Amino acid sequence: MRIALVQLQCRAGQVLHNRSRHLDILQKASSLKADFVLFPELSLTGYEPTLVNQLAMLPDDPLLEPFSVLSRQHNLSFGIGCPLRVKGGIAIGMMLFVPSGRRTVYTKQYLHPDEEPYFVAECTVPLLPSPLDAIGLAICYEISIPRHALAHHQDGKGIYLASVAKSKEGMAIARPRMQEIATQYHQITGIANSVGPNDDFIGWGGTTWWDAHGTHLGTMGETTEGVLLLDTGSLIVESYLI
Repeated sequence: MRIALVQLQCRAGQVLHNRSRHLDILQKASSLKADFVLFPELSLTGYEPTLVNQLAMLPDDPLLEPFSVLSRQHNLSFGIGCPLRVKGGIAIGMMLFVPSGRRTVYTKQYLHPDEEPYFVAECTVPLLPSPLDAIGLAICYEISIPRHALAHHQDGKGIYLASVAKSKEGMAIARPRMQEIATQYHQITGIANSVGPNDDFIGWGGTTWWDAHGTHLGTMGETTEGVLLLDTGSLIVESYLI
């Protein structure tokens, strides 16, 4: 499988601009023969908790239809970060698109305390087709919860991917944790981070891959926008600017 981690800067609240940027990147990933593409946390809206009441959407929102079309046309699967309206409020979500046209959702089960005034924790586990069902997904703070990674390991996932929006200080903690998960559970791990302004911090990039022994395979810089592509068979990582 060829999996692309996207590192980009999102414009706060500018969904149409961000959607256009996502679609361009997905076209690029398709040309690179990617099978699955993962974007950073809340990539479609930017990580802006104070704006979520205006920006939250439903999984069937017409704004998302161009992603379904692209997925079918390019036989490409991908996960995009967006705030989702759920029964109890607004969840930090990941919309997942597969070529069959079926949309599925992953929602953040464990919230950082700073997020609790704006979001609700929601446990929604996506059903992905093979070979994507080998992927366990996490959103940001969840990687710090030991039982989250353990549950994916017990479920037989061979790959653990985290979609995050983290500062320099946050990545200094997150990357060793992802390496630890790789070593402990013998999983390929990858973390996709944003760059540039987010809420009250600056996204610090550092999108990274590790193999199932915890060996570092490749990293992007702190300010670069790009795609970090891993072939899970050969473990070769390629980096492309966007």
